[in-house]
Parts: sequence; structure tokens; C-alpha cells
Amino acid sequence: MQLTLIFIVVLLCSTKALVVGSFAWKADLDQRTGVACSHESSSWNIQDDVGITTQLALKKSNDFVVSWVEFLCRGNVTFGIFQARTSLSQGTTSLHFRGVPKFSILTFGTTKQRSVGEWDVRLCESWLAREDPGSPGNYGGLRFRIKWQGEKKDSKFHLESQIVGYRPWLAGETPVSSFRKFLYLNTQSRLHAHLVRRFHREWRENILTDR
Repeated sequence: MQLTLIFIVVLLCSTKALVVGSFAWKADLDQRTGVACSHESSSWNIQDDVGITTQLALKKSNDFVVSWVEFLCRGNVTFGIFQARTSLSQGTTSLHFRGVPKFSILTFGTTKQRSVGEWDVRLCESWLAREDPGSPGNYGGLRFRIKWQGEKKDSKFHLESQIVGYRPWLAGETPVSSFRKFLYLNTQSRLHAHLVRRFHREWRENILTDR
């Protein structure tokens, strides 16, 4: 538990640099519905000597986006605090603290392609997610998207990610108090943004890797 607290403090301190290069992040929490939103984006131009086509970028993006939970468990990202447990029968992967497999922090369903260049990862019942009272079994989810302009050396790629329909446990019952909204936006939401910033950077590097 002490290691967990140290990890959270380190990440929260590092969020001063959330807007790095082309990376941008905005978040909010609707106090009436308890629904949180977060949108992250980054973009870059392809260098002249990099022969990346949009088709290749799409394939690499698909392969990378499905590794979201695996990414969260990497030692160089979260210091080995998290582990993942996959249920093949339920088609879910639970993120939990190392050594506490029955306590699911967040449980993710399989990644599904929503449209060309767009993928959804649904959330399932877990500690940090509250169920939509008007839609049983709905806990919201994540959406990843890649857009582009031009082809090959003239290409400009734009990566996006967002939280969709998510009701954080930290917000509590509706209507959400101003204190709980402040608490969520300055803890869990910032931690999410920090991790996604890392994810965007490695997503870009994955696309540019010649393999």
C-alpha cells in the first residue's frame, strides 16, 4: 500500500507536464449525472524518409490499441504495481494490484473496432466504475481513434483517446458534490491523463518503427 501511495504521488507531481509537444488533454465531470469525460489528442507530421502508409499505420494501431491493459501493467509505466488477470470465458481482463487478484480496480472487455481507425474498449463491473442506473451492465469505456491527412511523406497523423459514459466510483452518488468533482479531476483523472500521454507517445513510436 505504501508503494501504491508513492506511485500516485509521483504521477500526480509529473502531471504539470501534461501538455508536451502536441499532446493536449481536457476533462470534466457532470455533477448532475456523475458522468466523467476526458479527451486526449496528439498529432505529428511524418518525416520525408519514413515510408509509412495509412494502411500500415492502421494495422499497427490496431495491434497496439489491443495491448492497452498490458501497457498499464508494464514495469516502466506503473512500476510493477499492477497485474492483469484474463477470463477467457467472460472475455474480460481485470487490472488489479500485484498480489491481490480478486480485487479488480478496472475490468476491461475485448477491444472492438468501431469503424476504420476507431476502437472501443468497454468497461465491466469493477471497483472504480459505477453502473449506469438507466442501463444495467453499462459501465462506460474507452475510445481510441487515429486520423490522417495525405499519404506517405506528406502525411499528418492525429491520435485521439477519450472516456465514454464512465461514472467514477470516486464521484459517489448523484448529484456529485463540488468537493468530489474536484477530488476526481485532480487525482484519478490526472493519473489517467498521465498514463494516456505515455500511451500516445508509444503508439506513435510503434507506428514509426520499421518492422
